[in-house]
Amino acid sequence: MSQHLKLYSNPLTANGIKMRLILKAINIKAEVINLQLHKGEQKSPEFLKINPAGKIPVLIDDGNTLTESNAILYYLVNKYESTLWPSDNHQQSQVLTWLFWQSSVWASAVSSFSHQRLVLPYWGFKGRDEINLKMLEDFHRAAKHLDDSLHSKSALVGEQLSIADISLASNLIFCEQARIPLTPYVHLKHWLNQLDDFSWWSETRLELDQLLNH
Repeated sequence: MSQHLKLYSNPLTANGIKMRLILKAINIKAEVINLQLHKGEQKSPEFLKINPAGKIPVLIDDGNTLTESNAILYYLVNKYESTLWPSDNHQQSQVLTWLFWQSSVWASAVSSFSHQRLVLPYWGFKGRDEINLKMLEDFHRAAKHLDDSLHSKSALVGEQLSIADISLASNLIFCEQARIPLTPYVHLKHWLNQLDDFSWWSETRLELDQLLNH
């Protein structure tokens, strides 16, 4: 079944990292085509025929094209009947709430750290690591909400991890290298640290570290 999957992605963006995490977490294979975003490959005529929005990730499964990273997470855990999608209806709605929050608030609040301090330098763009006051305010506002929500919890929803945890944590996989200011957020850090117990997280972190240091 998995041999029909084709994924257009990029290993260093949070949305691309989600894809790497989910493939490992549910143990499926896909043909991965990594687009060099800094060279504009996502805007090539060939790729625009696949996704006119010119964005990654894109998953093609038996001729069906799916876009938007969180929608792809949902599609895969349902198709492969993963426990990363809860069976309880109320918990399902909570997972969806976190996915919407990740795409509308969390991603923009936290992405600047890794993008400016790691990704752009890796792509050859230097001297762009400054994080301005507005970025910091947005981050701390969102991080406090997440930290409060994780009080006495090891997962965002219920007792076990879901695609909500994968989606939000993907923005923090470079937290040390990008100097993301997590010190005040004890519950958030505990949640993040316990992900190292899962091979799909620890292996992805190692692979990305090796890529950055290559």
